[in-house]
Amino acid sequence: MVEMAVPCYVCGADSVVDGLCARCYDKFHPLLVVDTPLTLLTCRRCGAVKVPGGWHP
Repeated sequence: MVEMAVPCYVCGADSVVDGLCARCYDKFHPLLVVDTPLTLLTCRRCGAVKVPGGWHP
């Protein structure tokens, strides 16, 4: 039995998951979505980041 490779329905590359290639799947199913900008306070000397309760290297 021969398995047929189905191309990505968005870009035509070899599909991996649900008819999408890895790049298109990542575009439509992001791991993390941030709706508001994040503000990070970092130390200029060591690069540590301020977190609740102190600094994290």
